[in-house]
This record gives sequence, structure tokens and C-alpha cells, in this order.
Amino acid sequence: MTLQFSDGAYNLASGTRDAFGALSDDLVAEGYPPMTSRSGDREPADQLRIWYERMTLTPGNRRVYGTKRWQGRTWYQIHPDSVGIPDTSNHEKRRANDLRAPYSSNTAAHRRAQVLAKRHNITCEGMGFREWWHWTFWGPLGTIGAPASAGGANTAPVPEEDDMIAARITDGNGVKHHAIIGNGHLRHLIDADDPEWMKNVCTADDRWTDIPIQRLPSVLRSFACDLHIWDIRGGSFVVLDPLTGIVSVGALWSATNAGRSRIARVEVTSAETAAYIAELAS
Repeated sequence: MTLQFSDGAYNLASGTRDAFGALSDDLVAEGYPPMTSRSGDREPADQLRIWYERMTLTPGNRRVYGTKRWQGRTWYQIHPDSVGIPDTSNHEKRRANDLRAPYSSNTAAHRRAQVLAKRHNITCEGMGFREWWHWTFWGPLGTIGAPASAGGANTAPVPEEDDMIAARITDGNGVKHHAIIGNGHLRHLIDADDPEWMKNVCTADDRWTDIPIQRLPSVLRSFACDLHIWDIRGGSFVVLDPLTGIVSVGALWSATNAGRSRIARVEVTSAETAAYIAELAS
């Protein structure tokens, strides 16, 4: 079985584990990479923790990505990633896996996986809510028990770099801007970062992915990034750093830091950035 897990992910339901494993085997047989789960089963306590991290009853001035009803009250989503209502998530039901690249965005491997998945009663459920990495098994769960022993095919570690692309973004003037894009983060690279070296460190295939700037919003959406966290100013590519409230070259935006900034009540440091952030919030 070629299915792999990373970051402590696991599937305790044999039906789920075997179905994803068989799908991964089919993909590998056709020359695609094996599937790797970065988030599989969630115990009830984990689901509650994630719920409270991403949802709140009192959003204040924070950006709201949606609402859900739970326990008779309206909860506001303050994180770009969605989360299932406790006791309803397919992660809790031991049916779901959040997969690493290339099965986390609109790639050739992802499109082929969608076709082959029908054989195994699996769908990319997350396509319905802009989380292309979220796949779900709908068949019998089978035996609930421990996955393969440590060191087996089900527990092989996978480097974090598999979830990133090195982007070479071409603007309307033909200027190429370099960035690392991953799930929930956008890092602009400047000359001092040595973009070629960063590309080799952060990506598995050591290559640039060319992205016309008009396509950038679609790419960011696929990687669960806010769409308006970048701009072109004076010919320079700039990114919003949520921890400082400053828009500048060489900056990093991440969903994690966006959450931390709301807690810390980061103050905007310039009129220009204030106008930019007000535009994002509108």
C-alpha cells in the first residue's frame, strides 16, 4: 500500500485506510505520486479545539469568512479554512483525509484522482467549499483499530516541502516576481533571499511554476490564502504582513499569523496601509 501519513495523521477505520490506499496504488501505477494524508481522523477534543480556533460568537472587527449554527447560536468563521460543526465532521467520523500536494489543488494529478476515486467510493468533498485537499470515503468503515505498525507504508514521513510551489509571477509589464506559496501562506522572495536556493529548499521538484499575475488569485484560493494580501506598487510586488500591518516587499502572509494578529490587535502603521486594510475588510 502506497498511502502515507505525515504530521501525526492516521486512519483507524480499516475501510477508510484501505480505500485511500487502493486509490493511491492506482495513481502510482499510472505514474503519479502516492497520496499523503496530513490530517486524517480527528478525535472529538481535536475537533473542538479547531472549532474554537476558527469560529467565534463575537467577531468584532475581524474578517468573517462565513457563519454556522451550533448549539442554537450563530458562530462566525474568522479563519480562512473551514471547520465542520463538532460531531458532524467527516474527520471525526473517520472518513476523511486532507491530502498533501499534488492532491491539494487543481493539478493534473488531482484531476486524475477524481476519476479514479469513483472506483473506491471516494470523492473530493472539499471542492464544494474551496478545500481541494479534503477527500472523503463513503463506504463501510470496517474495523476500527490501529493502522500499520511504525515503519510500515502507512507511516512513512513526508517532507513539508511537498506542499509548496516556487512561483515565478509575471506582471503586466513582463517583470517576474518570485514567491513561495504553500497551504495558508505566501512568502515574497527578494534578491537577499537567494530565490534559486529557496526554490530548491522549499520544493520537491526544484523548479519554478510560472504564473501570469491574472491567475494568481485562483492559485492563492487553491492554497487557502486570502486573495487580496498582495499588490503591485511602483513596479514592486508587495505582501501584507499581518503581524505588523505593513505591506512591503519580501514579506510573509500566513493564516497562522493572521490569527495571531487579531489576538494581538495589530495597529496599522501608515495611512497607505490603513487604506489597503480597509479595502480588504470591505
